[in-house]
Amino acid sequence: GNRHFPGHGPTRFWEMPVTIPGKIDVAGVGIAGTPFPTLGFNRDIAWAHTVTAARHFTLYQLALDPADPTTYLVDGKAEKMTARTVSVPMPDGAKPFERTLYSTRFGAVVVLPQAMANWTRTTAFTMRDANRGNQRGVGTWLRIARARDVGEVRDAVTQSLGIPWVNTIAADRHGDALHADVTAVPNVSAEKIKACATPLSALAARAAILLDGSKSECDWDVVRGTAVPGLMPASDQAIYQRRDYVANMNDSYWLSNPRSPHKPLSPILGANGQQVSLRTRSGFIETDALIAGGKVDHKRAQDMAFANKSLAADLALKPLLALCADKAEVAEACAALGKWDGRFENDSRGAWLFDRFWMKARNVPGIWGVPFDATDPVNTPRDFTTTGDAGAKLIAALKAAAEEVTKAGVALDARWGDVQYAQRGSERIPVHGGDGQLGVLNVQISDAAPGGVSPRHGSSYVQVVGFGADGPVADTVLSYSQSPNPASPWYADQTRLYAKKQWVRFPFTPAQIEAAKVGEAVTIKE
Repeated sequence: GNRHFPGHGPTRFWEMPVTIPGKIDVAGVGIAGTPFPTLGFNRDIAWAHTVTAARHFTLYQLALDPADPTTYLVDGKAEKMTARTVSVPMPDGAKPFERTLYSTRFGAVVVLPQAMANWTRTTAFTMRDANRGNQRGVGTWLRIARARDVGEVRDAVTQSLGIPWVNTIAADRHGDALHADVTAVPNVSAEKIKACATPLSALAARAAILLDGSKSECDWDVVRGTAVPGLMPASDQAIYQRRDYVANMNDSYWLSNPRSPHKPLSPILGANGQQVSLRTRSGFIETDALIAGGKVDHKRAQDMAFANKSLAADLALKPLLALCADKAEVAEACAALGKWDGRFENDSRGAWLFDRFWMKARNVPGIWGVPFDATDPVNTPRDFTTTGDAGAKLIAALKAAAEEVTKAGVALDARWGDVQYAQRGSERIPVHGGDGQLGVLNVQISDAAPGGVSPRHGSSYVQVVGFGADGPVADTVLSYSQSPNPASPWYADQTRLYAKKQWVRFPFTPAQIEAAKVGEAVTIKE
């Protein structure tokens, strides 16, 4: 498991074990303030999450009463919006700030000028959110944390529909693997989306499902037995349970295992049969290679997680070098890339130059000789093409990339660990890994920093978990370390471990915890 989450701010992960004898015994991470791990492992299962492609709200276009913009028409009958005034106290005796908000049977009225969703005398738009009032998540994660096999994980997710916006991937000591793309999703079918479209639905489609709020039949369908009326039942969402493997790299539900694509489901759950990311392709390629190499143990799984290969480099580097070999305007850049190992390791030289090139080149038209084929999604598109107009644009992209790197004061063949780093006090700790758009499994998304870039999002808590007779055998690392406090001894310790690809054998049994303790227990009571 490798969850990508911010290293700064209130959504940092906090690593913890939680034990209540006879009730719960689990370890992993949660966002600071959560009472127990929402990603981790217990004696029998390990689980992780990735962001789902499903959409968890719908927009509605309302037809208004021309005489009253706070009255809307449903099936030709007038309904009054519900008004609620929110008052916010202001300092120094100033008058409170007040705002009146309006709601309808189709959710709250929203105004989004950038999306042409304006409130006029004839039209308004609302957003209905499937997670409004969702208090079921904590109970779902508690059931997962106490599960004894993936069947119990599946029951927890499907019965509650409480997971708000993430896939659930789990494996157990019995050898079963589960991917449940099951969340709180509006129950709207493909047929309803088509039948309830408005003239603006196609324009909004990239961002949201827009339905016709002038028809009651366009409300979410209600199925008996769901936790909340109007939610899509788990039976209509995507669930894989297998004995070989499942994986999700933040792509659509349709491909958890390339040997068994999922049948098409409602478009609100994501696209089916469409091109997947380079990182998803890389994940399947590397997983198949791992399994083909024999028994998967901790070391081999760790090596795959932090191999820092780039599928973009595998596909494009050699053709690019052939293209730029005789181009004087990019001679220095071409030479630097010729010495690059094609990976995003700390010692890789020239990695940032390729990163900057690929971000400019990946959308150049005509660069793939073999287009995407839904029957071969892992290996297409392929055959990087450098002829004609595409070749000229690729050279221009390489030239622009070299200029960008040089302008930042970085050598074209600089070590990646000198370019991408985490600042801890006066210490610059090298950070391996790269952007997922490069087809790198070990994702690090970085912002500009003095002399290079510094991660803001990416590999955070990483775990490799197996199961022994006495319980879980877990190797973990929290890449940005446990504490954001510079005075803490745990401010940079795991960041240094991550830089060296070292792991912590997580203490789980009482004896292991006793041997690993760094202080005396603190007892609290009411």
